[in-house]
Amino acid sequence: DTLYAHSNRQFYRECDITGTIDFIFGNAAVVFQACKIQPRQPMSNQFNTITAQGKKDPNQNTGISIQKCSISALNTLTAPRT
Repeated sequence: DTLYAHSNRQFYRECDITGTIDFIFGNAAVVFQACKIQPRQPMSNQFNTITAQGKKDPNQNTGISIQKCSISALNTLTAPRT
C-alpha cells in the first residue's frame, strides 16, 4: 500500500499519490481533496485498483472520499495485453 489510512480521521489536500494494486487503503474516515492520483505500471501478474476499504465492521463510521481530484495514468502505464 502506498498510502495506508490506518484509523481515525484524515485529510489530504493537493498531494501526488502514485502506486499499484490497492494503493490507497485503510479503515479511516479519510478525505482526499484536489489530489493527483496516478496508477503506475503493475507487474505482469498484477492489476491496478486505486482504493480498497479495510473495514471489517459494516457499522463503522469510516470510508474514503475523493473530492475534486484528478485520476490519470502515469505516462509509463500501458494497456494490458490479452
